[in-house]
Amino acid sequence: MLKSATQKRHLIMLSMLCLVPVGTLAAMSTQGRTDAAGPCEIRATKQAGMVTLDALVHADRTAGGTYSFRIEKSGGGGSSTVSQGGAFETGAGQSAPLASVSVDAKGSAYSAVLEGELAGKTFRCTAKSGV
Repeated sequence: MLKSATQKRHLIMLSMLCLVPVGTLAAMSTQGRTDAAGPCEIRATKQAGMVTLDALVHADRTAGGTYSFRIEKSGGGGSSTVSQGGAFETGAGQSAPLASVSVDAKGSAYSAVLEGELAGKTFRCTAKSGV
């Protein structure tokens, strides 16, 4: 049993301090990624001053479709737009890599959109980062 208001405050502060790292880890684990529970995902990986954006589609059965992957990058080195697209096929329970683009991570921002059709259903995923 807590005996004083000071003990109650200390307990509340301690509880909050324990929750901050949990919230931070949750935010870090989703930064640069889209909802992987859907049929598509844009995975961002930082390495050696670059960010690689991988476009993936997930299927629970063998299926085919089409996709469009568009990245807009802006920053200190100027701006650029990259567009890729085409047809794809994926096996049951597999993820199909559709495209991969690397952009400079230093002082730049990007916006990526992956959209298409898989087994007759449309999908759309987005990812972005700020400077």
